[in-house]
Amino acid sequence: MIASRIKMLALSLTLALLGGVAAQAQDGRTEIRLAHHMPLTHHLHRGAEAFAKYFNEHNTKYHITVFGAGQLYTEKALVQSVSTGAVEMSFTTPAFWSGTAPSVSVIDYPFLLNTYPRAKAAFDGKMGQAISAEIEKAGVKVLGWLHFGINDVIVNNVRPLVQVEDIKGLRLRSPNPMGAAMLKATGAGAVVMSATEVYLAVQRGTLDGTITGATAVTQRKMYEVAKYATIFPLQYSAHPLAVNRRFWNKLTPEEQKTMLDAAAAGTAVTVEAAQKEGQKAIDDFRKLMQVNDLTPAVLAELSKVAEKSSSDYLKEIGGEDSLKVLALAREDIKNVK
Repeated sequence: MIASRIKMLALSLTLALLGGVAAQAQDGRTEIRLAHHMPLTHHLHRGAEAFAKYFNEHNTKYHITVFGAGQLYTEKALVQSVSTGAVEMSFTTPAFWSGTAPSVSVIDYPFLLNTYPRAKAAFDGKMGQAISAEIEKAGVKVLGWLHFGINDVIVNNVRPLVQVEDIKGLRLRSPNPMGAAMLKATGAGAVVMSATEVYLAVQRGTLDGTITGATAVTQRKMYEVAKYATIFPLQYSAHPLAVNRRFWNKLTPEEQKTMLDAAAAGTAVTVEAAQKEGQKAIDDFRKLMQVNDLTPAVLAELSKVAEKSSSDYLKEIGGEDSLKVLALAREDIKNVK
């Protein structure tokens, strides 16, 4: 195991130093590798495939191959791999970009982007532009955003969650630090970790449950290890689709335009699927778990707790710049329901 990890690290460093080794696809074109961590059955993977299909059909020099489910890199390693050029393209959970772009945490601000129209307005608007520009300081070009959807479920294996105080004492995973700050404010133990590790952690009792999206409950079969689910529109998640900047600069203007058009096609697939499949997933796991919906009064109480913890966290990690991006997001959605 150790030897294989050393070999993988050595390969990554070699690729980074060389600026990426151009491989040949089966059709003789130069291969572009797009790496991600999501299951191959997830709509984000289908969005990536739609992106690749469009690009492959509209150019004759390059061929994009999608490597999902962590086939090339772990979720945590995807940011470094695309920044260094060890892989040409990747997408991953926004929180993993926070070291380079603290304002990415605005995406995870609780109850901010709590509807699909609001999320689209913010990612297409000034918020999306500001966060993309900050991410690009890591040596990448952000082509667009692949939409996971709303993180609208807490699953756990201990008790039903119907009041805010029911969360207290549970050991829960959050997909991002902002969610973890909110959980801690309610009295829960919180940890940020990759979604790929959660199933086994809950099964073994290391964790009691997780914040996640409805599609992840079904795709990752969380109903097998958790008895209870609570529905509420906590956070929205969209993953930046990034290409290594050195590779991007090698493309002709025409090829760059084709890649941006392809990214738009992939985004459209994920936006539509996130809405349709999110509701279908909830309908499906209602048959397999005890599901509760928080009342408006409880949502208001939880939102109040989240507002204080989230604003404090955002100011701590990103200072006034991140608060400015939060203001941009609120401006983007002020007239959107």
